[in-house]
Amino acid sequence: MLKGFEVVYLLNFVDEHGTRSRSHGIPLHLLDLQAEAFEIPIVHVRTTWDDYERNMKKAVEELKTEGVEGGVFGTVDLIEHRVWNERVW
Repeated sequence: MLKGFEVVYLLNFVDEHGTRSRSHGIPLHLLDLQAEAFEIPIVHVRTTWDDYERNMKKAVEELKTEGVEGGVFGTVDLIEHRVWNERVW
């Protein structure tokens, strides 16, 4: 827990084959090891680039039903990424 927030899930989008992260191409087994080290469950969502936004919205809605109230995203220093994340969340 950090300043009143608790990280309860990690959300990751993977390629259509379910073997690598969609954006950075990181092998899933490495991401699973990181999640295990943090003792935080990781949710992997398969997606194409064309379906990325739709699948992101769906995943966020599912996490909200689990009580998740917010998200932390990378690359928010790029205004286009920040605007997109705020719109989709």
